[in-house]
Amino acid sequence: MSETSMVTRDQIQSLVRRINETVNARPAQNVDETIAALDSVMPPGVTGWSNNEYRQNRAAERKTERALFEFLNDYHRDVERVIIDLPFVSFAWRIRSARRGLDMPGCTILEVNEAGLLARYWIYGDPTPLAAVGVYRPYDRSNYGFPDRAGAAAGLIAGMLVKLSATDPG
Repeated sequence: MSETSMVTRDQIQSLVRRINETVNARPAQNVDETIAALDSVMPPGVTGWSNNEYRQNRAAERKTERALFEFLNDYHRDVERVIIDLPFVSFAWRIRSARRGLDMPGCTILEVNEAGLLARYWIYGDPTPLAAVGVYRPYDRSNYGFPDRAGAAAGLIAGMLVKLSATDPG
C-alpha cells in the first residue's frame, strides 16, 4: 500500500462498527442476510485464519459462520477494546448467547485495504465456554499438532459447530 492510498482510521473504525452491527442483527435478520452483509465488507480474495485454521477463501469461513449463527440464534458480540495500527486493527470481543448460557471471550485482527474492506483476518476465541454449552465435545486426536489441549480444541471448533448445528433441533 502506498502512503497516499492507505486506509484511514475512520475507515477502519467504520468497518469494525459495520461488522459488529451486522453480526448483532441476529435474530432480527436471518442467517443468509447476515452472511450476505458480511460478504459486502470483504473482497473476493479475502483469506484468513480462525484459531490457527487457514481459510483459503470466503466460502470456507461462511460454513463456520452459518453453523455459529444457526446454533446461537441469539448471538450477540460486544467489542471491548480496539487498537488501530494502520492498516491493521485488533479488537477484543465477547460473544454471548442467553439461550445457550454462553459467554466466550476472543479477539480479531484485521488487515484493511485502501478501499476500507477486510483484506485478511485472524480470529481467536477461547473454546472452553463452547464445551460448557455442548457445542464442543473434547476428544483426543493427538492435539492436531498443537502444543496443548486448549490449542487442539481451538483448532476443532469449526468442525464441531458444523456437525452439532446439523443435529440440534433448537
